[in-house]
Amino acid sequence: MAMQTEKEWMERILQVAQQDERVRAVGLNGSRVNPELKPDCFSDFDVAYLVTDVGAFTADHSWVDVFGKRLILQTPNLMVGAKPREDGWFPYLMLFTDGVRVDLTLVPVSGAQAYLAADSLTKILLDKDGLFPNPPEPDESSHYIQPPTFAQFDSSCNEFWWVAPYVMKGLLRGELMYATWYINHVLRDELLKMYAWKVGTESDFSVNLGSAYRFLPTYMTEREYERLLCTYRMESPTACMQAFNQCCGLFRLASHAVALCMDFPYPDYDEKVSSYLRGL
Repeated sequence: MAMQTEKEWMERILQVAQQDERVRAVGLNGSRVNPELKPDCFSDFDVAYLVTDVGAFTADHSWVDVFGKRLILQTPNLMVGAKPREDGWFPYLMLFTDGVRVDLTLVPVSGAQAYLAADSLTKILLDKDGLFPNPPEPDESSHYIQPPTFAQFDSSCNEFWWVAPYVMKGLLRGELMYATWYINHVLRDELLKMYAWKVGTESDFSVNLGSAYRFLPTYMTEREYERLLCTYRMESPTACMQAFNQCCGLFRLASHAVALCMDFPYPDYDEKVSSYLRGL
């Protein structure tokens, strides 16, 4: 996306708000206001309209057509299984034909301070009524890795080693899909969580790893990152076994480091389950 296009999009977002009396303020969140990042053509516009009546907008969703032609629209509040939001917020997730994505959330003006407090990466672009008299400068603080409690650490270790035998059972049965499902949906989730805590202990918990741990490789050694990538290669039983072994090895490395830095006792799940697995 060219910078002119970016500028045009910001002007369009603000113009719509300025011309609609129901919109009293506009906020921008996320990577586009992050002082530590340089937005690129794939960066979303995470926008909030603070409005006098959310229902006046959601009664007819065609109002979002004012922004242009879309490839696809998603309204999470209306998806099957979605639970009503108690805060009254209503997001529209929009991907436009020029490749620009705008996540626009309607926020009741009564929730103005809650909106500002929800994300430290927030910049107020328009404020018709002085809802935000002294907004702070955007920073990453609300996105920093949070130190785990011992209960959280122990729970992660327990979950990882509880599920590890599932993977081995699947491999021994020749059930590759079963084994890979548990690696993809449990073991690696716990591994990434534990590695995030490891990075936190090494940085005084003042690091933002981004959504889906996107910046984690920056804080890993080249060898650690190679081993992590190996956990995604599971096209054959041999590759899956290697992925499983790397997953266990990396989790052991990270959990030992976290336990040491946080002065947590290291639980015996690893030793007992690893011994059991070796005997299968």
